[in-house]
Amino acid sequence: MKPLYTITLLLLSAFITTAQEKGDMVIEDRLLTWDDFQGKHKSDAFDAMTYYIIIMEPNKYMPGDPVPDYKVAAYFKQRESSVDRKFMKDRTDEVKAHVLKHEQGHYDIARIAARQINDIYKNFSWHPRRSLYQADSIYRNFNNKMRALQLKYDKETNHSKIKEEQLRWNKLITDALDNRRLPE
Repeated sequence: MKPLYTITLLLLSAFITTAQEKGDMVIEDRLLTWDDFQGKHKSDAFDAMTYYIIIMEPNKYMPGDPVPDYKVAAYFKQRESSVDRKFMKDRTDEVKAHVLKHEQGHYDIARIAARQINDIYKNFSWHPRRSLYQADSIYRNFNNKMRALQLKYDKETNHSKIKEEQLRWNKLITDALDNRRLPE
């Protein structure tokens, strides 16, 4: 029986994505289910793999406005996220729920980062000629923080295997969702 592992592969992008490219992605503030994991599982080392993307794009721009209204969003990538069929068949409902909660944590961390970036964008003093550079700089800064936090999450929980640490992280993430700030 292979060890119970999960991993998050960080797929990050800045800039515009077409609606067609977003077709397989979820942005809803809801709990994930195993049905959301529609990708073909390609890992023998991990029971589940969560893919997401954070996209920065001008939200709206009116001619004559000095700068666009920038916005970012976190998307769960259904067609790439996957779960091992053997894991789903062989594990108890309790174990499956525990691993799903861990995967939800990865997506929630991305959602928190997107919310925090948007809060900064709303209150930022934009320079008309440098707004894209400024927006991208803020985005990249939080993207780096989020990536480091995702790695710390997996390391401290050992990919959900250390239950006490997973419970501690569940609380950290819930609190961070409430206050719209990445945990420190």
